Amino acid sequence: MTKCIIIGTIRVPANVGQAIKLNGKKCNEETVWDITGYGGESHVTLFTVENKSNVDFDIEFDFSTPSLNDSYSISILDDGDDPVVFPFNISKELVNWKLKIDFDKYATDEDYEIVLKLDYAD
Repeated sequence: MTKCIIIGTIRVPANVGQAIKLNGKKCNEETVWDITGYGGESHVTLFTVENKSNVDFDIEFDFSTPSLNDSYSISILDDGDDPVVFPFNISKELVNWKLKIDFDKYATDEDYEIVLKLDYAD
């Protein structure tokens, strides 16, 4: 099997970046999810964004575009399975979201590694 790395970037303001935790980990660490995908399948992974800054801020998630050999779409869903629109204002301490990946029906058996990295905005 080959491995496809999907890069996700989280952008938050520099003044709150150190106070944000993703799945309980400080955002200065990369968060990696390994997913095996088959054609036509969907995978949903629960995750949390924790705001310890006591400040409202906008957060954004971006994901790399699939290459010609990879066929998937990624979305972030809220508790009601509705797509989250970014930038998203986080005003409460803990937000529960879902990372959903839909694999194209023609995708072959692949290992997908999703790497989320933090990007501090100005």
